[in-house]
Amino acid sequence: PACDAASPAALAPISTPVAVITHEQSTIGSAFWRRWRKGAEDAAGQLGVSFSYRTSGYNAQLHARLIDHACDAKYLVSVVVTVPFAPGTEGYNRSDCAIKRCLHAK
Repeated sequence: PACDAASPAALAPISTPVAVITHEQSTIGSAFWRRWRKGAEDAAGQLGVSFSYRTSGYNAQLHARLIDHACDAKYLVSVVVTVPFAPGTEGYNRSDCAIKRCLHAK
């Protein structure tokens, strides 16, 4: 499917070189995601960089907006993204399009 233009994002600015975007449901706070985030924090510490950590739950529209927003950030170098949606679904297509827009923008 064709990709639409990025949605305007009214989100807090990202001023870190690394953005981590997951589908974690922040209300759950599972041991898996605590360990996942701790791994990202440890890696960033070892590399001497800071990062932003954003979650979308399973909201496909928000997930794509977070990716678009991160890719528009002035100082961004890397984006780490989870894609929890099955191939061919609307959520997957939205995420895929946002990732493609990011790759072409950088």
